[in-house]
Amino acid sequence: TTDADKPLRLDQALVSFQHTTTGNEVTLPAKAVGKSGVFKMEMTRKLFRKHFDSAPGQYNVALVLGSYTEGGLLYKLGDVYMAEGSSKSQASVASPGYGPKEEIRHRFAESQRMPNVAVSLVFSCAVVVPLVALLVVWARLGVNVDNLQKEAAGSLAFLGLVAAYMSLAVAYWVGVKLFPTLAYALVLALPTFVTGRYALSKRIQKGI
Repeated sequence: TTDADKPLRLDQALVSFQHTTTGNEVTLPAKAVGKSGVFKMEMTRKLFRKHFDSAPGQYNVALVLGSYTEGGLLYKLGDVYMAEGSSKSQASVASPGYGPKEEIRHRFAESQRMPNVAVSLVFSCAVVVPLVALLVVWARLGVNVDNLQKEAAGSLAFLGLVAAYMSLAVAYWVGVKLFPTLAYALVLALPTFVTGRYALSKRIQKGI
């Protein structure tokens, strides 16, 4: 009712929240419930985060009733304190923000420990010893190198492919991976077999 105790035709109802320190005002509408003339204002979490979470403090609460024909009325309801919600702190933690970040320290894989130099030298000598022993045995048996001239093409091709096999073994020992080494060995296999068979058959035919 108005001051003259006349009934007021209510067209709109609002709830006003005015901050006692800053003076900022937040007005939220109240919605009519059916046709009973009852209005209701709901304070949802979304509304609280939007209007009060960033500005906590004490607010003066007032009810504003509006009428298109008879003006409006203002009823002070009291004071309410809006506390700072946890959503702000959670949002600030989740927000990436800008500025310097903590230093990222990378730890690279440590290099493998190399064996002792003495061990490497002993292993190298052990690899070379069979080749030296082979040459010594050939020298004592009196290998006839002159016979290679009688069938030079086949013999030299066969010996060249054998040397290629030995080079491939050295390359594998130095650093070539296993599967590429096997592929190269398969490529050398057929010509080695053909040239060896050819050189051996020619030597048999010539009685060398």
